[in-house]
Amino acid sequence: MKIAILGLALLAGLPAMAQTNQPVAEDFKPSTLNQPGQQYPQVNSQRYARFRIAAPNAQNVRVSLGLGGRGPGGRGGFGNNDAFEHLLIDELIPYVDANFRTLADQPHRAMAGLSMGGMETHSITLKHLDVFSHIGLFSGGVITPDDVNNAAGFKEKVKVVFCSCGSRENPGSLESNHQALEAIGIKNTAYVSPNTAHEFLTWRRSLHEFAPLLFQD
Repeated sequence: MKIAILGLALLAGLPAMAQTNQPVAEDFKPSTLNQPGQQYPQVNSQRYARFRIAAPNAQNVRVSLGLGGRGPGGRGGFGNNDAFEHLLIDELIPYVDANFRTLADQPHRAMAGLSMGGMETHSITLKHLDVFSHIGLFSGGVITPDDVNNAAGFKEKVKVVFCSCGSRENPGSLESNHQALEAIGIKNTAYVSPNTAHEFLTWRRSLHEFAPLLFQD
C-alpha cells in the first residue's frame, strides 16, 4: 500500500510535536538518514520531526519510528536498517553458503534495492565491499563520486554499479551522476525506463537490465 500511493499529487505535511508552549522553529532540514535526494523526513533544531506523505484518500495517518518509538528516525520509517544489516551479514549469507552451492570465499555478491530498499542497499554495500561487488539501485538513489572516494577499495572491489529510474522521475540527475562517475574512472550503468514513474514496471525493467551484468567478467 505504501508503494501504491507514491507519486500522487496530494501531499500533506505532518509535523510531530510534543506538548509545549515553545514555538516551533521553522528551521527544518532533511534528516541525514534519508535516502539520497529525499527531502523528508525533516528535523529542526528542537528535534521535532516533519513528515510528508502522498495519501489523498487516507482517513488517518500514524507515524512509527520502530522499536516502540525509540527507533532512529529516517532509518526506522520503513524498516530498521541496522537490524536488516545484521540479519543479512551475520545470518542470511552464512545460511545460504552453508546450504547452497556458492563461492563462499569470493566477494562477488550482488545486492539491489528498489525505492524503500535503496537506502539499505546503499548503506550496506558501501560498508561491506568485501562482500558485495555488484550494486543495484532501482529508483533508490545513486552511488556518487563522494561515495567512491569515501569507501576504501571501491575501485578495486566493485565490479558493477547500476542505477536506474523511470523517465518520469529524475533522469537528468541520474545521467549527470553517471557522467561524474565515468569522469573518475568508475564504469557504471544508468538506465532510464521509458514512460514510467516510481512504479513496479520501472523496477521490473531495471532488474531485466541489471541481471545480465551479474554474469559478466
